[in-house]
Amino acid sequence: MGSSEVSIIPGLQKEEKAAVERRRLHVLKALKKLRIEAD
Repeated sequence: MGSSEVSIIPGLQKEEKAAVERRRLHVLKALKKLRIEAD
């Protein structure tokens, strides 16, 4: 059932994946910055 939903909105899934990727990079940058400030 879940796979059929994916095929209906592949564009949305792609956008979601991109958003998650951006968020992950943002978090990594923030962690790196915090680590530098902590040292």
